[in-house]
Amino acid sequence: MIDNPVCHFGTGLSPDWLLSRIELTEVDEQDRPVRPLQVFGCDQWLKPKRIYELGHDQIPSKYLVKILSEKKLNDENGLFVELYGTKGTTQKRILKKADLDSAWQVFSIPAIDLGEMKAAALFNESGNDWIVERVNVVAPNGEKLVLDFQKSYINPSGLKAFL
Repeated sequence: MIDNPVCHFGTGLSPDWLLSRIELTEVDEQDRPVRPLQVFGCDQWLKPKRIYELGHDQIPSKYLVKILSEKKLNDENGLFVELYGTKGTTQKRILKKADLDSAWQVFSIPAIDLGEMKAAALFNESGNDWIVERVNVVAPNGEKLVLDFQKSYINPSGLKAFL
């Protein structure tokens, strides 16, 4: 295992949690620890309902998600992407803080190495229809995944995934 997504829902005494690390340990038949398997370091405060990706001995890289759409997206858009590769997934990530590259909106998604890019999924939780023409994903190694949506509507409860 090289990727460990972590999320909590604000329960307990405080809505924020301080997480030092996650240790995976092999146990025997009586659930007694036998030997440590992997340690995922964190050392940060976790905010509720946000996914944190902890990588084992890996530094996150930036994946670029370029979206060609009729609507300009903003930080409160309720639109999400999930990237899939041969080594794992990013989990659902909100699309925010876009840079403009002509008609394209470019989003930076931090993630550990996903391997060969296989698919991407778009989620719409905005309450509004969203028309998407094309999505390009550029991996840190320069590999590109091009998804042609042909002006597809992604309604508020919809999911649009392409393999």
